[in-house]
Amino acid sequence: MERVHSDAWPEHRAVPDGCDRIRAGDVRAERGSITATVTEVARQLAHCYRNVQVTNRTGWDGEEATTMANHTGTGIKGDPWVLTTPPGTSEYQMYLDDAVDPPVIVCQVGGTQLKYDKRAIDDLHAMLKAHGDWMPLGGADEQKPAPDGSVEAWGRSEDNPVGGWYGLKKGLRGRFGVYMPPLMEALGLAEVTHDAKNNRMRAL
Repeated sequence: MERVHSDAWPEHRAVPDGCDRIRAGDVRAERGSITATVTEVARQLAHCYRNVQVTNRTGWDGEEATTMANHTGTGIKGDPWVLTTPPGTSEYQMYLDDAVDPPVIVCQVGGTQLKYDKRAIDDLHAMLKAHGDWMPLGGADEQKPAPDGSVEAWGRSEDNPVGGWYGLKKGLRGRFGVYMPPLMEALGLAEVTHDAKNNRMRAL
């Protein structure tokens, strides 16, 4: 496991030996529209940035916080991203399905399948960029209220770009703040804290 300080990101993201020294700036320029080539970019990130642990010198609460870009896969059905929830307690899979309208992010958690609108990747990144600071995740089931000012609340708000839920399966539209942040981190679009509870994220 390679450890780097967050002030090295994003201009000088840690790259394990044997990679082609892909820098986050190169990825962003190459990516253009995030969702247009997200799987292509993920193939590079999956190899070169997996298992990189980042230690923030000053976390959101003034304490040292840790982020972990720890994942495998390329984001297609036959090779899904294998991710862990922010506290690191549960593993799940995600992949993109462009054959449906709208295109979706399929999230497989054990025997349960959730789906989120694919544009959530672009929209969440843009929102976090505009926010400009750490935002609490606030993950909650559809049937439970989301904490005000959280990623979960935004993911179901009438004020977001889709005017409501990014989750697409009735009864399973929640947990946006649980399953989307690790994907954003795996794609190099966000930092996510990995504490036992009260985790936060911010855009890169």
